[in-house]
Amino acid sequence: MTLPLSVVASFDYFSDKTLVAIHPIKVGLCNHNYQVDYVGGRVLLRVFGDGATPQQRAIEFATQQGAHALNIAPKPLSYYPIANTSLQFQQWCDSHAQTNCGVMISEFFEGQCWSELSTINDDSLALLAQQMASLHQMKLSHNQNTNVEQSFTAPQDGLALLAHYWRCNSDHSAVNERRYQRVVTKLSSLSLDYDCIIHRDLNATNILSNNDRQVIIDWEFCGAGDRYIDLATVVCELGLTTVQQEWLLLCYQRQCYQRQMPNVHQESQPLSRVKLRLCRIYYLAVCWLWQPEPDRAQVWSNLQAQYCNQLDTLLESFD
Repeated sequence: MTLPLSVVASFDYFSDKTLVAIHPIKVGLCNHNYQVDYVGGRVLLRVFGDGATPQQRAIEFATQQGAHALNIAPKPLSYYPIANTSLQFQQWCDSHAQTNCGVMISEFFEGQCWSELSTINDDSLALLAQQMASLHQMKLSHNQNTNVEQSFTAPQDGLALLAHYWRCNSDHSAVNERRYQRVVTKLSSLSLDYDCIIHRDLNATNILSNNDRQVIIDWEFCGAGDRYIDLATVVCELGLTTVQQEWLLLCYQRQCYQRQMPNVHQESQPLSRVKLRLCRIYYLAVCWLWQPEPDRAQVWSNLQAQYCNQLDTLLESFD
């Protein structure tokens, strides 16, 4: 799905710029991203899909602002809620049977996705741990947006979410039923906190780096949550070895002590490996059960099989 330059030019962010070209750079499961080149510069334009609510999109923009201030994320430049998108964009959405869910324009980061790397070195992993620790301390008070801040108090994880995904899943075979019941049994002792801001989607395609900088992108699922969810996501998505996992946790803990994180009450205690394993089970179960839109189902099916294999292996090791 390609946006015409005339539609891109209709946004007031580009009113003083001469556009040169637009290129689709990634078609994810929820959004469509474009590289927009203009005379003297380049930006990332994100056409939002319906994977998140308008309120969540406002949270995404506000969180990325705060994360950029901590040198964690590319700089967000402009956000257009549904009602504020240009008339030309609205008409383009209508003509292409595309739901208008808003648009965000951000700094274009020239770097390589971690999914394209053959290995992840210790320095990069240490920096990621430091970035996560900084994110988990971050507050949004500087945005002075009460509605956004209040929305961070709503839990978005837990067995209730898994139960919802299970009900929506079309495959209730005996094998899947047994797997789901094992997950529920294992997670019965898991208690999640909602005392910090987490990214919630730290997979290898959302971490970019170059010789000078490392950033985290795609903040659409961020919100109040448990820091162990981010840690578990990184361990699962990056396929970290036991040695790499311990290095990640050591660097994370060091950064937490240095920052004296006030809003994470467990910080004086060592990180729990048991809780991390439970959160890994939780994360893999969510990925196994989550169902994308029908037009993205084929893309997701191969990933679901991988998550399912990881989940079964982890469940066996926990017995």
